[in-house]
Amino acid sequence: MSNNIHEEEVLGKAYDARLIKRLLPYARRHLGLVTGGAACMLVAGGVALVLPLIIREIINGPFTSLSLKGSDEAALEALGWLALGYFVLVVVQFVAQFGNGYWFQALGARAVFDLRKDVYTRIQHQPLKFFDRNPVGRLVTRVTSDVEAVGEVFASGLVQLVGDLLIVLGALAMMFFISPGLTSIVLGAMVAVGVISWVFKGRARNAFRDMRLKLASVNSFLNETIQGWRVTRIFSTEKRQARRFDERSSDYREATYRTVFNFAMFFPAVEIATTLALAALVWYGSRQILAHELDFGSFFAFFSYTQ
Repeated sequence: MSNNIHEEEVLGKAYDARLIKRLLPYARRHLGLVTGGAACMLVAGGVALVLPLIIREIINGPFTSLSLKGSDEAALEALGWLALGYFVLVVVQFVAQFGNGYWFQALGARAVFDLRKDVYTRIQHQPLKFFDRNPVGRLVTRVTSDVEAVGEVFASGLVQLVGDLLIVLGALAMMFFISPGLTSIVLGAMVAVGVISWVFKGRARNAFRDMRLKLASVNSFLNETIQGWRVTRIFSTEKRQARRFDERSSDYREATYRTVFNFAMFFPAVEIATTLALAALVWYGSRQILAHELDFGSFFAFFSYTQ
């Protein structure tokens, strides 16, 4: 079994790109869901880029005029129209986010259904020696939890990643238009978070793979011992089987601890980097406002883009 596990780890490292290509046909089967979800995602992202600009106009326009003049009919009318436009865009964003989440979750569910059916059919047509090399528990894990993990690629993975990348690029363009100096601070923070994520990716990937293999080992042992329970009772090997099960469960627990530790390190590290970046933004932005190089509305809009 150790040789099989080793081969599985090597394949997981070498063929990620090929595996993604093999998953694409499952998305093509439901092209309507992909198109609808992507369209809603782009609409929601576009609205998210426009909303801070409306806030900037409200602060620099009606709010400033009302604070200086006290009562201004034109400013009140402009404030009403801007508030109405903001409300309409929020409603549009809500509908788009609902459509995005619903269609991509439906895509994930249908892709999981198709993939699980194909995997089950493939297992049925394997030769007998295949089942000698692969315990039943491992195969059960492949058809259940592993297929569910693949479904997450469709529900909130690859397509969402592309959409988020486009939104980030759009936000960076808007931030650079508002203040190149503040944007340089954001880019520095993004580089730091990228380095942290790159380090975490390797550690988390190995930990998840190890946890999956340990879970498959537990499932395999359970399947074998339950099916052979009569033999266990006849030869009175319950205690030995219990010790073997404890060993496998302990290995799975330790693998889970390593995964939890990686996440416990990752999120605080990202939080520290983002907090330092926000502090630098407040310091530099305040200096620009005091020097009349940046108005408060633009600074508020810039800060909104960083969220």
